[in-house]
Amino acid sequence: MDISKFFTKNPGLKLISLVLATAVWFTIYAFQHDIRWGKSLMEQTRVFERHPITVMKNAADSHAYRFIPSEVDVVLRGPSQVINSITERDIEVYINLTDVVDAEKLVKKVIVIPPEDIKVVEVRPAVVRIEKIK
Repeated sequence: MDISKFFTKNPGLKLISLVLATAVWFTIYAFQHDIRWGKSLMEQTRVFERHPITVMKNAADSHAYRFIPSEVDVVLRGPSQVINSITERDIEVYINLTDVVDAEKLVKKVIVIPPEDIKVVEVRPAVVRIEKIK
């Protein structure tokens, strides 16, 4: 086959194929990178620095605990109007110690519950060291 005919024969089909291949590529890329068309431009990321950690423990547990560190940075993403109206009180940051029986030193994951329509992007640090105070 002549190479010049390869590029000039059926140009309409070749153009349609190129457009479809590009659309498929963008769709796959959007799913892999969590891109939502239209909403991504209206979303914003906000960092809440040095947010204090609350402890959730059994009512019968009379021990005191120390967290290292005692505060975390929380990165949230959501619609601009919602994310700009959030205050520190709207974010729940805690450690669940209800399953702790008799441990002296622990490492526990920090749990963050954001307001509705807001996504937690990152918690720094994601875990904290817990020491029982006697």
